[in-house]
Amino acid sequence: MTGLRVPVAVVASCVLLGSRVAAAEPERSGVTFGLGMGSGAIVGTGYGAVAAMRAGWAVSSNLALLVDYGAVLRSSSSAEAVEVRNRELLRGCVQYWPVSGLFLRGGLGVARVDDATDDEPVSPAYAAGLGYELASGRHAVFDVSIEHGGWLWRDELQSDFFVLLGFSYY
Repeated sequence: MTGLRVPVAVVASCVLLGSRVAAAEPERSGVTFGLGMGSGAIVGTGYGAVAAMRAGWAVSSNLALLVDYGAVLRSSSSAEAVEVRNRELLRGCVQYWPVSGLFLRGGLGVARVDDATDDEPVSPAYAAGLGYELASGRHAVFDVSIEHGGWLWRDELQSDFFVLLGFSYY
């Protein structure tokens, strides 16, 4: 997993050095939405690009209920064929801020693996992660997060890890 060393080092540095740039604590209330992009790995199959979208409701200044969609696109090529394997995850989740700037996110849902050999590509799934708000304004934040997801595929538990840079509006 050498491809994840640099993003993980950046996340760790930001959190440990406290490099958060903030005018004030964001006002989290009402409708919220966010976008993210980054890099990730489906364990055992390789690395790929990651995209995420979420929308929901901030029920308090430190708790939000969200619907979250994320996808990992991985492709590899060999002399004989090109394999594309995508993993999509749709989940209901909770995002919680235990302290200013730091958040935990987790939830349950369904995953779909795009593989031509799979007859039943939809399966139960989970995802969990933690993140840090690098810069915030009154209603918007830029953040970085590390997330892990798991799902059943061909009766075996599969998993992925990814690092996202995100933008959220509250």
